[in-house]
Amino acid sequence: MTNYVWFPVFGLPPTGETITATDTLTWDAGTFNWNTPSFWVDAPSAPFTGNAPPTGTVPDSGTGTSQGADDSVGLVAGSISAAALFEYNELAPFLNDPQIASTDLSIDILLNTGTVDLTDLLMAGVAANVADTPQVLPQYPTLDVEGANLFVSTEIVNTDSTDVPGRVGEESATGGGTIDIGSGGTVEAGGSVQTDIFLNFMDSASDTLRLDALSTIDTVAFAGTITDFGAGDTIWLPNVPLSLDGVITTATYDTTNKDVVLSIGDPVQITIDLAGSGLTASNSVQVISDGRGGVDLVTCFAAGTRIATRRGEVPVEELRADDCVEVVHGEKFEPVVWIGRRHLDCRRHVTPQHAWPVRVRAGAFGAGRPYRDLWLSPDHAVYANDVLIPVKCLVNGRTIEQVTVNEIDYYHVELPRHGVLLANGLPVESFLDVNENRGFFANGDAPTALHPNLTALAWEANGCAPLVVTGPELDAVRDFVSRLADVEPTAAAA
Repeated sequence: MTNYVWFPVFGLPPTGETITATDTLTWDAGTFNWNTPSFWVDAPSAPFTGNAPPTGTVPDSGTGTSQGADDSVGLVAGSISAAALFEYNELAPFLNDPQIASTDLSIDILLNTGTVDLTDLLMAGVAANVADTPQVLPQYPTLDVEGANLFVSTEIVNTDSTDVPGRVGEESATGGGTIDIGSGGTVEAGGSVQTDIFLNFMDSASDTLRLDALSTIDTVAFAGTITDFGAGDTIWLPNVPLSLDGVITTATYDTTNKDVVLSIGDPVQITIDLAGSGLTASNSVQVISDGRGGVDLVTCFAAGTRIATRRGEVPVEELRADDCVEVVHGEKFEPVVWIGRRHLDCRRHVTPQHAWPVRVRAGAFGAGRPYRDLWLSPDHAVYANDVLIPVKCLVNGRTIEQVTVNEIDYYHVELPRHGVLLANGLPVESFLDVNENRGFFANGDAPTALHPNLTALAWEANGCAPLVVTGPELDAVRDFVSRLADVEPTAAAA
């Protein structure tokens, strides 16, 4: 096992030669790829004391000193005050140390391919100052995990010490940093996560954060903060049961404190700092089974579902009358006439299976269709092969699955005529008011149905395309979706 630190500098001598006082090292701001060998150095080798430059080994690359073992990595960003930099450079020739050309020790690293397994990960910032001079504040590192997998088996920590230019030499590095998760990336914390570690969901493109250490035994293993959690994102808790002693695990979101409280049995509770633009109500976070004995945390149906409009993609809850949404048939855009909304307590529903949502995973109908997980009511129709099919008819238990939830919010968008719009990139039907089914919605200007029936209704007169619930056209779409699920197993993974 090798411990590494990030060393994003220019001006290094050729590999194998010693850094000397005649060299000038410059930190370069920007985003750099994790797999850049020249930016890694063994942690025990302070890069400011005349040591040879990095040997070109990437952590857990399976080559060089790591040999495929689990390495540990320290990402330490920082700032050096002008006075500290001057003092260092004055002393450098006498210490045979290199000159330092910049005060900005920023770190932004992109991991965008493959899987990296680490033992520990340090994220921290440092500020090297000199007394009685204007002080600089530390910077903190960012690690972007996009379309790749990062597994840290032991700890993600926020404090260590490091050698930095300046009179003091060794200084404390503290304050944490940010791990961005995007483009279907996965970050797995096998152990504890300390405070000031921010896990940020970048784009809701089926991004996953897995927290292994949280359980009924260890309820405080995660002390970090999760930000920008939205529709399509998943927080996977493999060691939190769906029920304990016969009591179902529930999630309550506190919109004031920005955290979610998981109630597991009685009286076990886990509190997670969690923020996201769509988390606006106590039921904004749902607990569902991960199919393996643990649970997934996802957002409620409505929050964050993007509808394509003339002004760009807009969360369905932010649509307003006269917004022009993109449609598949006829005119390119149609104005919104009305937006139906309804909150359901599925535990009180006569037939809850008629109300539980169906999750369509990203890519279930091909690349970008949808581009992130989409939640629909079971009778909401998907447009495929020139026909409309209730999504419940396409459930395959892998990429399209019905999910048991306690509560759910449903939205539906009505246009001047029945049509097909784009929700998270997937063509789906707009609202069709037949048989006075506005009564399903709380704002439908009709008596609200106590137990709404969401079954498909007669479309002969006003439907924009044939409604198919059986026969060869249905079979063809089912076969197509199943083949994609077989080819793209990750699309069905939690």
